[in-house]
Amino acid sequence: MPGHYMPLNTKYIACKLMKLLFPHLNLKRYIIVVFLVAVDICNAQWLFQNSTTNNHLNDVSFTDSLHGWVVGNNGIIFHTRDSGNNWSPQISTVRQTLSSVSFCDTMNGWIVGDEGSVLTTSNGGETWRFIELDTSINILNTKVQCLSPSTAVIFNKRWEYDIYVEPRVWITSDTGSTWTEIASQPGYYNWWYDFHFATDSIGFIAGISGNAYEKLIVVKTNDGGSTLDTSYINWKVQGGFKRIYFKNRYEGWLLADSIYHSINSGVDWKGIAINNFNVSKDLVMFGDTGYVVQNEGKIFQTTDGGYTWNFQSLGIKIINKIDFINPRVGWAVGQYGTIAYTDNAGITSTNDFCTNSSSELCRLYQNYPNPFNPVTTIEFYLPKTSVVTLKIYNILGEEVATLVSDRLNAGTHQYEWSRSAGMASGVYLYRLEAGEFIETRKMILMR
Repeated sequence: MPGHYMPLNTKYIACKLMKLLFPHLNLKRYIIVVFLVAVDICNAQWLFQNSTTNNHLNDVSFTDSLHGWVVGNNGIIFHTRDSGNNWSPQISTVRQTLSSVSFCDTMNGWIVGDEGSVLTTSNGGETWRFIELDTSINILNTKVQCLSPSTAVIFNKRWEYDIYVEPRVWITSDTGSTWTEIASQPGYYNWWYDFHFATDSIGFIAGISGNAYEKLIVVKTNDGGSTLDTSYINWKVQGGFKRIYFKNRYEGWLLADSIYHSINSGVDWKGIAINNFNVSKDLVMFGDTGYVVQNEGKIFQTTDGGYTWNFQSLGIKIINKIDFINPRVGWAVGQYGTIAYTDNAGITSTNDFCTNSSSELCRLYQNYPNPFNPVTTIEFYLPKTSVVTLKIYNILGEEVATLVSDRLNAGTHQYEWSRSAGMASGVYLYRLEAGEFIETRKMILMR
């Protein structure tokens, strides 16, 4: 296990007991009922790793269970090839604060930071190329997302008279040779705060609006930023806005004073958490499992799509960002060289995207709408041509329908399921098998 163990607690012991009692948990259908009740007690246990630096760390990006990068103050970049057991420095060619890092795969990645710093690599960080987007001393590049080896999206803003002005979003599709502005500052008393692309072409940009900055602004692009849906969606949000995260073109979350959820591409938002998230910094969602980072090392975990949150603590450490490769395995970074790791006690959740590293690009999305009556849509993504089965089970593990049993090409696939006459309302399970990838999710039929 990477890192050094923190003290055990009762939840960790309970998880270990479950593994001993049910060693073949993911292989027996009749165990599903027991697992759905018991899995909620298995929260992630965080282990500290040795970063070999006391510099503040600002972001982390992992491409799989082994390869990851962290960036921080004074231009530092660290890389691991063994899950964080060992971190090695890489030469960044800059000394400015680096704010954000994003890798598409183990070779191709991007880093941005202060004074217009933009760096890219095509060899895993062995060498970094400096790109001149805007190198003004008061330009702060605060976020980058790698969409493909040649395509990246950057958020930046200009610091002037002790305030941030002119927040902008840029995209390149030729590895930084040319840049196109997706969205400039939307207007007076309007500010962009964050963006997230759910696919290579579908992205969302969010900010705040109004004299008291009390309204949320969300715009969407369906074509990689070439055009924007500028029919702004204004929605009352108290306490400020922090993060936007869409797992696909339909379902997304907002982190503000609480957690807000949309299942229709951001047209409507519903507050789903009662926790006070005003001091939160980062949000990651994988299916129904997600994490929110707050000050003083506070981390909250959900396993039901954000409706309830379980508290975890890293002590007094200040955590800035988190990154997860699946719902169980992730890293957190923060001040004074802090790097922490979790594998959620090794329990395989019914909400996992994938069951092993060889199939980490597979996706099984939450059905929509959910709850539903009478029809719902199930969507999944295949990174390569695969023999696929998609079946529906009742809560007792009895098969009630087969939607797919065929060889499918790579890409996104959608299937509808409609309840049969006389079918009881309640919880049903849909299970996707594609090669070594196996995943089961819950859905609710309402009458």
